[in-house]
Amino acid sequence: MLLGAAAPAAAQGLPSRGAVEALTDVLDLARTARGWVIRHREGMLVLRGEDERLYRINTAGLDAPTLATLTEGRFVTVSLKPSLTPGAMPIAASVEPGEIDPSAAPGAPPSALPRAPR
Repeated sequence: MLLGAAAPAAAQGLPSRGAVEALTDVLDLARTARGWVIRHREGMLVLRGEDERLYRINTAGLDAPTLATLTEGRFVTVSLKPSLTPGAMPIAASVEPGEIDPSAAPGAPPSALPRAPR
């Protein structure tokens, strides 16, 4: 009997991305975005994620020293909290600078790439 009850659950596979995001919101779990800073102006960060997608993140609640780390081309990890309005821009809770060289960013000019010693 137990085997029969477990089979349908196993056949369902992994939950959809929307279901995971909804559960994350309901449980108030932290989410993160990792990528390269494309632009930071007037309380809005544009981040090119590791998945090559662009993300807009509200940074109005961050302190001045944290905002200073959001320089164009820098790799960062941003902890996010959901907006109070469904579908609105996520809100940055904190920022951690990354260890990836800005020249490794997607679209970096060839002159920015490290050169082999001669």
